[in-house]
Order: sequence, then C-alpha cells, then structure tokens
Amino acid sequence: MKSMKSNLLTVLIVLVCLVPAAGQTPVPKTAYFHMKGSIDRTIPVTFDVVKLNDTLYCDFLLKDPTLALQVESTGEIPVFCGKADATGAFTLHRPFKSGKPYIKGKLVNGNKITGVWYSENGKNYTVDLTEATPAGSASLTATYMKDSKPLIAKQKSPSAKIQMALILPQESSNIIISDSLRKVMAEKFSERAGIHETSEAILENIKRVFFTTYISSNEQLYKTNKGMSFQWESLKFMHILHNESNIFSFYIINYAFTGGAHGLETYESSNVDLQTGKEIRFNQIFRDGSQDALKERLTAKLKANFSLKPEQKLTDNGFFTDEIKPGDQFYINGQGIGFIYNHYEIAPYSSGIFFIFLNWDEVRDLIRPDSHVRSLF
Repeated sequence: MKSMKSNLLTVLIVLVCLVPAAGQTPVPKTAYFHMKGSIDRTIPVTFDVVKLNDTLYCDFLLKDPTLALQVESTGEIPVFCGKADATGAFTLHRPFKSGKPYIKGKLVNGNKITGVWYSENGKNYTVDLTEATPAGSASLTATYMKDSKPLIAKQKSPSAKIQMALILPQESSNIIISDSLRKVMAEKFSERAGIHETSEAILENIKRVFFTTYISSNEQLYKTNKGMSFQWESLKFMHILHNESNIFSFYIINYAFTGGAHGLETYESSNVDLQTGKEIRFNQIFRDGSQDALKERLTAKLKANFSLKPEQKLTDNGFFTDEIKPGDQFYINGQGIGFIYNHYEIAPYSSGIFFIFLNWDEVRDLIRPDSHVRSLF
C-alpha cells in the first residue's frame, strides 16, 4: 500500500538566506506572506508562505478547471518547500518528490514571487504572486526558534534538539483579531500560553519544559546505560491554509522523538471565524443527521485515493476499519474540506498519516444553510 506518511524534516528543506540585489528591499529573515496571483496568467493561485531564516515552506491553493496542474491524487495537503542560492533564485518541490511539479523562481523585494511552474504534463507555466491582505483576512507574523541542550557537560554528549515556528496575528485595532484569534492560535500551540505573552516568551517556555524534562528523564539513566541512545528531538511548525473571506484555517505539525523505535508525528488543525474570533465546529458546518452520508463519502474517497474498488474492504488492505468516520481534525479552504487521520487512528503506524479531501460539490447537500463556509462555494 502506498504510504502517505509525512516527515517534517523533509517538508522543511534548507533555504540559503536570500541576498537582496541592488535596489531591492531586504527580505526579512523570518516572515509570513499571504500571496495571491496566477499561473499562466489564467489560473488563480494563493500561497501562504512562511520564511524562517534558512527555511521556506508554502501551503498553496490553485483553482485549475483544466487539471493541467493537478498535483494531488491522494488528498494530501498541498505544500511546496525548497531552497535558494545566494542570488535569491529558488526551487520549490513537493515533499518527497524531486521531479515535477516544481517551481523555479525568485523572491523579489520580499513581497513578490516570479517564476515558472514545471508541470507533470511537460508544459511550463509562468508564476506571478504578490503579497495581499484582502478584506476578511488577518495580518500575521512568524517567530522561529532553534536550540539544543547537551545531556551532560562533556564532548560528544547526547543532546536534545528543538525547532519551532509560531505564527500569530500582528497588533491590530480589531480586538477579535488581536485577542480572540491570537488566543486560539497560541493555546493550540502551547496549552501554557498566556493571551498577552509574546511569541518569544511562548517558545522559550516550551523549550524550557522540553529541556528540563530531557535532563530529568535521562541524566541518571545515562550514567548506568551508556550503550543506549539518549538523543531527543522536537519539531513544531505552524502552517496557514486559508486566510480569506473571514475564514481562517491553520494546522500544526508536531514531531517528537524521545527514545524508542521511532518518533511520532501528529497534525492538529483548527478553523476560526474571523467575524467572531471563535473556532468553527463540525456541527456549525454540517447538517444534523449528515454523519452517515459523510461517512460513506469519506470511505469511498479513501478507496478511490488508493485505487480500491467500491466492493473491496479496507480491512483487507491494511486498515483498522471498513468505514471512515469524520474525525476531529479537519481543515477548510476555498475548494472544500479535508479530514486528517493521524498515526494509529485508521491504520498502523507504518501506513502513515492519511488525508481525505472532499470538494464543496461533493458535500454541498450536507452543509447547513446558515453555515459561514457557504461563502466559499
């Protein structure tokens, strides 16, 4: 069975810091950009770009009626990542994939992307994107932290490593954005976060707890079991999926290795109504009694993603269940709604994380008539 397992280390491909040419505005080391534009001057595209010193990743959404730029066949969240040379030229690839599709381009003046999309159909398309903050969106800022801690004070000591990227709203006169949205995002990233804590303070607190736990759990054990591995690692990165039409959707990738056979990666998604600052719940989207119909469509879509026939049982193909129920982890974008199933939820760890995406046409009849997501149809 084809695995859909993600690996954050692959998603976060190293990007050499961009060096601005003469006359260009310096590119900030750490930033979030909501960019809109077109591919081939006809296909609308939105990129939510996060730049973290030497790292760049972009969640994107394109509306391609011809499917010439089709990049998904198994429901995965569309992401590009890549690196740039010293001139600022970059190449962005899909995670795990070195071939097409990919983008070659350049970040200009810190708020524009120009380049070429090399598609799987062999054709090349121009890419033009400009930073935009349309009505019904939130202005955001990114904060990055990377650090390590040796287990004991000697050379070649085992160590704990941590990397984090937190994205929060910028200061705003809109109390819903400044306080309500910030509270949701900060608390999802860290349960200990306070509403008025700075991004730096939130990351420092997470790091302190991680390193303290590492030392207390391993220091004495290391003295008597030096043949064991005592390396720990924590990676936590926030991604923005949708930031328009008063609907805000984001997810957090959290990877942790604290010993054992393997690390564990999880996705946690959240959706917020920017008019109220409150999270959008499942029952605010779907009609009462729609669970069974949605279960049938999710099951059928998963089978289609893996080229299984409708009559084939999922349990005969490595899954724990024959029916896929809608889960708690879902995201919203301009094209539909996606459900995320983490390790062990519907299949063994080795099968990876699963994503099932249903476009609005596939669930239109199940959506509440008063649901705010109808503005995205």
